[in-house]
Amino acid sequence: MGRSWEKLAEGEIAIAHLSDLHFGSKDWENVWKLVAQFLVDDAPDLILVPGDLVDSPDSSSYKKAKEQLDNLRVPYFVCAGNHDRHAKGNKVGRLNPLNWFSRSNSSAQFDGVFAGKILLPNKAEELVIGKDPFTWKLGLLGVDSSEDADCSARGYVPPLNFAGISKATQRKDWDLCIFLVHHHLFSIRRLEAKRQNSKRDLLNLTCMVNSGSLLESLSEARADLVLHGHEHEPNWASYSSFTPGCGDVRVIGAGSATGNDSFAGCHLTRASFNIIILSPNRSGRLRRMEYDSNAWKIADEFQLFDAASIRHSSIRREFVDRKSVV
Repeated sequence: MGRSWEKLAEGEIAIAHLSDLHFGSKDWENVWKLVAQFLVDDAPDLILVPGDLVDSPDSSSYKKAKEQLDNLRVPYFVCAGNHDRHAKGNKVGRLNPLNWFSRSNSSAQFDGVFAGKILLPNKAEELVIGKDPFTWKLGLLGVDSSEDADCSARGYVPPLNFAGISKATQRKDWDLCIFLVHHHLFSIRRLEAKRQNSKRDLLNLTCMVNSGSLLESLSEARADLVLHGHEHEPNWASYSSFTPGCGDVRVIGAGSATGNDSFAGCHLTRASFNIIILSPNRSGRLRRMEYDSNAWKIADEFQLFDAASIRHSSIRREFVDRKSVV
């Protein structure tokens, strides 16, 4: 399976895409210590976590998750997932009084513990990573797709956020725009075969109900990369709109970094995470890591974008007035 981890070349920059950590679930510490050791040894320039930092929302779990991420001594940002907002990740419905209590408490606690680390849809974090002359200026945004969902583990982004995303990226001189969201925006290919004729999947209680609208909004905003998690399986695809002035959006899903299973807990044989590598020639590629034979190994590697496409996106983001796009 795969080949051994290869060190980065001079001038290359690494962004770790970790998702679905589920701190607090069974055996999470045994797996996380090996993930953390990899990250300490190879020192990525940035860590991005699109949700489900904890298995179920409570103050002590949030603090433990933040402590573990702080210990890596690498800049990081997060967005909330359904397990960060609702007990065991399941919202019990807008009209249930138990949900009102859960919403008001877990939301405030998560936002308080991770203050300054949560990416927003209407205000970008700007970050320069790397060392001269191999630096990249990043624009980082994100959205909570769990808090306003209707029930269970479904996702929903209020449409009021879409205008904010477009405004936040207008006239920005970023080399790369990255967006975090927890729920998947495309069907997860690895899960499709077993879902046909599956009675429990007939109601589709894990989908994001307005993923198409969010994708169109991100394409208009010239977002380059969208990073998500949620289904504990890797996935990758690209979205392109026919609307004039819109750009290509590369959508990358990560497996669970701790190999979480809803019923069995965490295990190394299921653990997976992504490393996004930015090269001095202004191209980028993805490495997906899995654990095998007592070591982290490369399970997949492919190019995400070339220098020409990312430069074109940057120019359109900085100089094109979207109000003039018909």
